[in-house]
Amino acid sequence: MSTTPNLLLNKLPIGVVNWPALINDAFDKIDAAASIPASGQTTDATPLVLTSLQLDAGSVYMVTAQVVAKQADEKRASYVRRVCATRPASGGSATLETSGSSQDVFTIESDSDWDCAITAAGSGVNVEVTGKAASSITWQCQLDYVVV
Repeated sequence: MSTTPNLLLNKLPIGVVNWPALINDAFDKIDAAASIPASGQTTDATPLVLTSLQLDAGSVYMVTAQVVAKQADEKRASYVRRVCATRPASGGSATLETSGSSQDVFTIESDSDWDCAITAAGSGVNVEVTGKAASSITWQCQLDYVVV
């Protein structure tokens, strides 16, 4: 089995297809990528916005939220949610699209009353979590996005 060394794209020979230029062009089209950490606590079944992301008009975002939660009695949960979020060039409201019928990539939860979702909110998106009535739950989130 061979391994691939770290490659300097500008040092690769140009063959029939100019791979370095194609790869560099693809990366040049990515305007930004970032992570937003957030945390919060729920004490009832009311949804809580852990974090928000405002979308630039005319842009397309791949948004991924990784969320973990725990309760003092050892109940726990872990979620990964992913959506494609867009906003028209003319401005206006954000729109969410998913692969298939759900943004749910991964879910493990001790209590099915708990929940996590990425929601459209005006010109942006929110990461919302929902706990359980009369239960104190600590939530931690990492929102990652790539935009072009």
